[in-house]
Amino acid sequence: MINNEKPQDEKQTSTSGEYIPSSSVGGTQKSNLAVSEKLLRLLFMLFFVLCHYIIRLIVYVLAIAQFLVVLVTSKPHEGLRKFGQALSYYAYQILQFLTYNTEEKPFPFSPWPQDRF
Repeated sequence: MINNEKPQDEKQTSTSGEYIPSSSVGGTQKSNLAVSEKLLRLLFMLFFVLCHYIIRLIVYVLAIAQFLVVLVTSKPHEGLRKFGQALSYYAYQILQFLTYNTEEKPFPFSPWPQDRF
């Protein structure tokens, strides 16, 4: 009885019938995985760029509101101050992620920064 089966590592061939070593196939899968990870990070980065833009607008409104409170009461509002501090730290976390200083994704993928204060 003649065994016509090819060894398992030789079963992978290209469209032209050329032998592709199994190590090459694994390398392609790894590079595809690396590319998809980079594209996923790009999507997260674009999301956080948008978040940072919105935070800047909120901080401007918060600063004006805090100034008006100080005009009326002669002292800053504690809740606005704490919220501003949390927003500032959140913006810092976003910038750390965008500049590759950390791989930890900021809120909503991790806790809101107010827990730090």
